[in-house]
Amino acid sequence: MVLSTGDAARSTYLLWRRFKFQTEGGIRDAIAVPEKAGTQLVSAYGFMLQIIYMHIWVAAILAGVYLTVHKRQNQLTVTEPVPDHQILQLSADVWAGRSSPSDVLMIVGTHSVWKSKRWLIALAWLFAALVGLVVNYAIPIVIIPSLVIGSGAPVRPGAIYVPSISNRTTPYQIQIANLENPSALRAAGSILAVDPETADFNISPPVTLETLEDGSPVLQINYSYNITSRDFGMQHYRDLTFRTEGSCYTEYNWWAGQEIVAGTPVDYYYLWNQSNNTQHVSLYDGAVPLVYFFPGTNVGSSDATNITYAALISSIGLKSIFPGKDPWYLTNTTSDDNGYFPVLEARPVLSCWQKDSWTSQGKSVNLSKTSTLPGLSKFPSQLNTVFVRFLVPPKVVTVATRLGTRALESSTSSLGEFFNANTSSLFDDFSRLITTAYITSVNTLTETTLFSRNFSNVPNELSDEDLNAVADFVVFGTNITTLAVLDVIVIPVVALGGRRRGRLRMLERFKAKAEALAAEEEQRSEESQGLYKDVAEVPECVEAQPKRTG
Repeated sequence: MVLSTGDAARSTYLLWRRFKFQTEGGIRDAIAVPEKAGTQLVSAYGFMLQIIYMHIWVAAILAGVYLTVHKRQNQLTVTEPVPDHQILQLSADVWAGRSSPSDVLMIVGTHSVWKSKRWLIALAWLFAALVGLVVNYAIPIVIIPSLVIGSGAPVRPGAIYVPSISNRTTPYQIQIANLENPSALRAAGSILAVDPETADFNISPPVTLETLEDGSPVLQINYSYNITSRDFGMQHYRDLTFRTEGSCYTEYNWWAGQEIVAGTPVDYYYLWNQSNNTQHVSLYDGAVPLVYFFPGTNVGSSDATNITYAALISSIGLKSIFPGKDPWYLTNTTSDDNGYFPVLEARPVLSCWQKDSWTSQGKSVNLSKTSTLPGLSKFPSQLNTVFVRFLVPPKVVTVATRLGTRALESSTSSLGEFFNANTSSLFDDFSRLITTAYITSVNTLTETTLFSRNFSNVPNELSDEDLNAVADFVVFGTNITTLAVLDVIVIPVVALGGRRRGRLRMLERFKAKAEALAAEEEQRSEESQGLYKDVAEVPECVEAQPKRTG
């Protein structure tokens, strides 16, 4: 699921349009409406569900009355007429209270039939009323969630903007940075929104590969994450997944030495042991821990199997209030004259590789070959262009560059040039960066609607025709309600269909038959009671006659 913390602007999406919306159960036919209209529709559909329920409940009552009366019709005897009269009375009372299961429950629970031999019939009615009561409350709980399936709407094609990076001049690239920096900041602010229970995301704790002669540990950190088409917000291609996997280790051998410049130590590094690729770090870089990311030589290709990059920490000379033991923040065990613990020189570089790929139905390809996957022959090339534009080079490289001094966890707790090396660690810093890279990757499509349009000289990389092909995703917001079209259609059809003439005739036949049988049973019961009364009065008549005398 898209991890943006803000709501999509109203100008970026379309309402009252049918579209495809991915859910856990599959791709659903959907329609997006305003949140207020969604609330009103849910209330209206809840009322229609009650109508449907009442149709079913009344039909069940009619069937129950019919079966009860019909069964008792052939079992009436002269010797036991009263219980049958109570059963008939119970049936009549149940029918009278048919408007509510709770009424039926109260009627049956207090009925005199419990004192007769026919109490099992009352028990059956009691059970039916309890089931009806539970179903009455359960229907909205079960059905409404299948009606409201999310809070997304189809993107408006004209809202999509992909800043072109064809111009490599410095002034132009500064404008690109101004456009893309907010995306990285939004992602860094959404780190807590990553749910470890639902996100397919993993960063393994550091593993010590070896310990060098001076005691320095060579650590390895592995990471991986998977982003499904649903996570991206795509309307189709349910089997498509973007997979990233990578690994880093601490490289000490790239440190090339140190010079003192104007009294300040400056460390030099040969990245990938190449003297023509020299980088340096010192306190001149700033007063907080800062990391520089450098892409490898194969970083510009989306066809590369593994893309290499390096992360160079600038922490030398920073003052810690406590001693540190982490490779990036190692200090002396004793403080200086001012009571601080400066970070030592020759901090290791992170040497990394990363592999990005698309997978579908068990097959994996590089980013530029999405259409070769099973079932994706019609995958829009324009959409693939967008993914390559934002996911190459490795997202962690772009994120770290965009965040600058806000990239590291240790820098967020620094106060000027002072920080706590004891609580700072390479793993925490790198985890923050990989998590931010994951979030920005998930939000790739959504972010195309959030770029500022203040730079008129930065053209859109997509033409008007391309925009329609790319606009195969949804944007999300709390002011949007997504409804399942199937439920939107079926519920009122069933509710209104319950009043069709043919169904009413069937119910009327049940009702007439039940009432006729009830009347017949009542009459027979009264006749039986009258017969008992006549038999009981005979002795009195005999005693009333005068005795004959001889």
